[in-house]
Amino acid sequence: MLDALTEFGAATRLMAGQITAARLFKGNASDWKAARMLFSLKRRNAETIFGAIADEIAKLGISCSTPAPSSTTSWPPAVR
Repeated sequence: MLDALTEFGAATRLMAGQITAARLFKGNASDWKAARMLFSLKRRNAETIFGAIADEIAKLGISCSTPAPSSTTSWPPAVR
């Protein structure tokens, strides 16, 4: 994911939707960077895992964008 964001030249990101931390890693062969990140966490829950992912993306110089609450009304039901 980090390589794809870099190759795309992303300047901002929007983290939206719901996924459990278990589903994030289920069936995926994590790379060493992901494994180091995961094992460095004192607590492994959704908040700390997604926070660590956001921190890694921020290290690439990609800022985080937050949608306005009213903007979600125009999204398809699957992403609301």
